[in-house]
Amino acid sequence: MERTVVNRRYRIDRLIGEGGMARVYRGFDLLLSRDVAVKVLAPPYSRDLGIRTRFEREAQAAASFSHPNIIDIFDVGEEGDVPYIVMEFVDGETLKQIILDEAPFNPDDVAALVEQVASALDYAHERGVVHRDIKPQNIMVDPDGTAKVVDFGIAQSISDGQLTEIGTALGTVQYISPEQANGLMATPASDIYSLGVVAFEMLTGMLPFTAPTPIGVALHHIETPPPRPSAARPYLKTTIDRAVLRALDKNPVRRYTTAGAFAHDLSRWAEAAASPVAVGGLLPPKEGPTAATVVAFPAQGSPARAPSTDLSRSMGDARGEQPGRIRIGETGGKTAVAAVGTGIGCGTWFAGAATLVVLIALVVVGAALSEGRLGLGRSPDAVPTATVATASQTPVAVATSVPVTATVSVTGTVPVPGVVGMDIDAAIDALTSRGFLVDVGQAVYDPVMQVDLVAEQDPPAETLWEQGRAVMIRPSLGSPEVDLAALELIGRSEAEAREILTGQGINVAVESVTDPEIEVGAVVGSNPETKASIGDVVTLYVSMGDLVVVPPDVVGRPGDDVRAQFEAAGLTVDDDRIVDAGALEDLGVEPGDVTVDDGDVVAVEADGEPLPLGEAVQAGSSVTLVILDTDGQD
Repeated sequence: MERTVVNRRYRIDRLIGEGGMARVYRGFDLLLSRDVAVKVLAPPYSRDLGIRTRFEREAQAAASFSHPNIIDIFDVGEEGDVPYIVMEFVDGETLKQIILDEAPFNPDDVAALVEQVASALDYAHERGVVHRDIKPQNIMVDPDGTAKVVDFGIAQSISDGQLTEIGTALGTVQYISPEQANGLMATPASDIYSLGVVAFEMLTGMLPFTAPTPIGVALHHIETPPPRPSAARPYLKTTIDRAVLRALDKNPVRRYTTAGAFAHDLSRWAEAAASPVAVGGLLPPKEGPTAATVVAFPAQGSPARAPSTDLSRSMGDARGEQPGRIRIGETGGKTAVAAVGTGIGCGTWFAGAATLVVLIALVVVGAALSEGRLGLGRSPDAVPTATVATASQTPVAVATSVPVTATVSVTGTVPVPGVVGMDIDAAIDALTSRGFLVDVGQAVYDPVMQVDLVAEQDPPAETLWEQGRAVMIRPSLGSPEVDLAALELIGRSEAEAREILTGQGINVAVESVTDPEIEVGAVVGSNPETKASIGDVVTLYVSMGDLVVVPPDVVGRPGDDVRAQFEAAGLTVDDDRIVDAGALEDLGVEPGDVTVDDGDVVAVEADGEPLPLGEAVQAGSSVTLVILDTDGQD
């Protein structure tokens, strides 16, 4: 197709990408003199009606958007029965390629990119569209660091009832949400989950779940608790862990209500406590003249690699500060490796640092010379280490790039402090000061504890626990109960009340009711009325004004019961019309469809015409019940 002209306007220059069902070419708009990208459905699929529909849906979904972080759609059409989409050309790379080349990234850069993608998703969600396939391959990044979300090919309206396409896997398995993996409807929370996976991959250079088969990966998304990013990159702060783990919550209602809220929390990573959370390492007690502080360890089997401080070719200027900068000092005669902090004199710091750096340099250079090389040919991910024996003969392994590893031997069994009710950072400080590791688990709802306070700990307070072992703490997401009265739903429009409830993690059902006193479309009540728990269904009663819904499903029920129901609904029931069995076919009642006995309703009429059941009519309208009598009386 290269070097051809489509629709006498778009010159096709060269193939720049190819997916499962489509090819993307770099092209040129001869009319407007601009570069474009032309996406063409591959020939084997151009005759498949379902795939063509999906392809057209992409154009429809994105063409109505105008957002700086969503690819612009310029034109759609067909050339020789092959559909195509003309879109904005982004001179950059996919985020996936950048991750493969450069990850892990500085958390500031991750937050900046996630913020852009989140803005695009919130924009789409506000317009009723879920992307359903957020992954790095569908995020383009230009040389200025601007992200563009592409490929709305499986996006659909939130209100579309046909969200599951038979035989079609919606979403990419490495990034798919648990509910999509279960075959359930995708919601905005599904996109937030996928964005959480993208953030995890950018921060760590790894995917949270892997398996030999796609089904195995999908099962992990459904069943396996997500790992903390700091388990792979221990220099990452607990604020990052909390944000990512909330985005990756198995329960959609427990995730962030908007992608922007996730991005906001991720951008606050630097507000974590100065004391790092040890992962796979040991934080001995701070008390006493010989206390030492040890930085977080890299995950076992994972190379200790400093995070990239920029996104190289694709994300603009880097932030020069690395999250795991170190200092080396001396405390009470023992060498210590610590995260940047306070509490050591400048003279002591420089003297100790100079002495230890010289020792490290001599050992590293000597080892390199003995091997006949100075790091030549070494993988760029490899981090040389040197072992320095201190006066106490405690080995300290010092990596030449962040993160730093260290080994300090501390033993002893001490009571676990009680940290339930503390804020997360204070709890971490209390536990690490006693020599325990800290594992910040998945947040949980708690009817008493405020958000971001510790709701649970394991083992409990005062348990005798060996120093160096981990203590699990779980942050609180707040009470699972929602005070419906405080939301002031009565009098609001249905759309407004629905948005308020879903923002609280509550599912919504709607029933229409007659209420001449309340404006049509306004909420007149709810069930339950006072309180509901997150994940519950709340039924909103919405006013129809002075209209009444004709009760459905009345055929085959006794006439007396139906008459009472109609009158309770606000309808006037005239004298019945009696028919025999011969009239059933004329009334549209098939013998096999419903069992009808003498005295049962077989139809409802108004002014001699059939009245559609389930539709709205004016309150007080007169109706006639058509009753079966096999004796044929009329």
